[in-house]
Amino acid sequence: TILWIVLGGTYLISCNKRPVLVQGKSSIDLIEADHKETQADLTDAKKWINETRLNQGQLEDLESSLESNTSTDQWADAIKKLDQTKIARDESYGEAEKAIKSAEDRFAMIESQLAVINDNQGPSVADSDVTDKIKNTAQDISDTKDNMNNLKSAIAEFDLKINEGLDAIIVAASFRYDQDNPDHYFSSCVSGMVTELLGRAGALVDQFTIVCGSAVNDPIGGNGGQEQPVQTCPENHVAIGIFGGKGDSLDRVGILCSTADYISSRSVDDSGFIGSSDGGEAFILYCPLRKVLVGLTGTVGVVVSDTITSVYPVCKRI
Repeated sequence: TILWIVLGGTYLISCNKRPVLVQGKSSIDLIEADHKETQADLTDAKKWINETRLNQGQLEDLESSLESNTSTDQWADAIKKLDQTKIARDESYGEAEKAIKSAEDRFAMIESQLAVINDNQGPSVADSDVTDKIKNTAQDISDTKDNMNNLKSAIAEFDLKINEGLDAIIVAASFRYDQDNPDHYFSSCVSGMVTELLGRAGALVDQFTIVCGSAVNDPIGGNGGQEQPVQTCPENHVAIGIFGGKGDSLDRVGILCSTADYISSRSVDDSGFIGSSDGGEAFILYCPLRKVLVGLTGTVGVVVSDTITSVYPVCKRI
């Protein structure tokens, strides 16, 4: 560090930073210059915060409109816009964060310059309008950061809601799986959806195995009964639920299939079934609209050992 004395002021020079005036009238000018740059950063931050709020509002409107989009194309278009708007929102939020950080860094320089002036007993700025400007800017920075924190909380809450609503795995029935209950089972695809259902059955369904593309899950149930024909959806169809018959135990089960246009229609084909064509009360359990079958859950061996007692569809948006 070098002390440089010139006419009209004393300067403290750092080899790695620009000159910092510590005495003389020009020190106030330097503070004024940094203050203007700080204000410019805050203006940018507020602009990006407003842009983020606009994008967030558009996201909330898109989310509210999803249920009214009844066709496949409308749904896909809405999801695409949702993703694009989320990217734009996150980018504008990032720009706001950078602008606030820059304003804070510049303001820290101003505070350092004031401290140096005071330490060197330079001219007082207490009576100048700079003091009021600095106080106002400090409050402005604090208010802007509060706005950002409030916006951050709103974004986090919305993203959690939209992710839970669109991407959550749900059981399309009142059944609730309990991993600590030895009579409960839960078999779901790690990725993709159910494409085939394998099984064994006699008078009751003894066992089933879900297939997710090339991945085959572990079988559920016992090894009794006879091997059943593979249940699979027709070409260009997806599994959207299950059907079957049940009394005290599961008599039969099959998967319900629909074309990709199932979003706007409940027109379905069944895949045949595993089990007996007689006995039990018939049931049909659909996944919610715009979700497909990704697994099965229920109870096993409650009434008859090593046979399936109940079954419910596990669904997710793909």
